[in-house]
Amino acid sequence: MNFYSVTLEKTVLFYKGGEFTAHENWKHKRMFHKGDYEIILCVKGPIYIQLDQEQYVINAGEILLIPPFINFFGYKNSTQGVDFYWLHFFSRFKESKINLKESDLIASVKNNPSKDRKILLPNKFTLADYEQSVILIHQILSSRSESSYLQMRDYLTSALLIQLFNSYISNSYINEEDSRASFIKEWIRAHISSTLTVPGIAKQLELNPDYLTRIFKKCTGMTML
Repeated sequence: MNFYSVTLEKTVLFYKGGEFTAHENWKHKRMFHKGDYEIILCVKGPIYIQLDQEQYVINAGEILLIPPFINFFGYKNSTQGVDFYWLHFFSRFKESKINLKESDLIASVKNNPSKDRKILLPNKFTLADYEQSVILIHQILSSRSESSYLQMRDYLTSALLIQLFNSYISNSYINEEDSRASFIKEWIRAHISSTLTVPGIAKQLELNPDYLTRIFKKCTGMTML
């Protein structure tokens, strides 16, 4: 899975942004960004966008991150119309594209929560906290554009990126636990004729018994017993 780095040792630089609304049969025009990233937060979709050779369908509540120096365009009409926020920014650092398993990224965040002042975001993901992200975007778009010693929009855009990263990681935690709970249920089903205990299952699955009990209850609404 491809992730794009954004270094936050200094604030990113807000470039421009807004909200776009179109009626039926709209399609994104062909574009190419010269060094700036773009964030698209879909309010109403779907939106059909192709980044180089990869096609994406962005639905309400989903984020699309468009990295710099990439050709992109709408590959299909949105028949019901669209509504989305768009926001461009520049990083002050040389960033990179990193191919990484999502599980490895989650493990890295768990083990080194504040090791680097750098976040990694995929091209597309679902927001776990849509309302909070929209509030931040409204603050960015309503901030004054005049020059000042501290550029508020740069700080707010950096805060938005942190919010999006936390939202993505939070959502991935949930997905990881749901997947693990499903695996536990299938393991129990396969061994149902055996004498099963919570400590015994935890040992077989190499999990802490308390953690096993907690995620099973959280994801299924049932106790292990």
